Amino acid sequence: MSKPRDALALAARAGVKLQQVYVLSARSARLANAYAVHGGKVLLTDHLLANLSTREVEAVVAHEIAHLRARHPLKLQ
Repeated sequence: MSKPRDALALAARAGVKLQQVYVLSARSARLANAYAVHGGKVLLTDHLLANLSTREVEAVVAHEIAHLRARHPLKLQ
């Protein structure tokens, strides 16, 4: 996934309104992770983006979008 608009397009195909994609600094901790957050936001760590292939990042983003579609972040509140 080279650009945030790729994530937006993927979300649109899934019928999810993705508001924003954030990149969190976690390289020093060597943490590859992603989160779906209430409000249509997806957070990815910079370590994940630096160490996974484009196809793997797309799969991670699709997984997080599925959480948004199923409204899982709302259930955590």
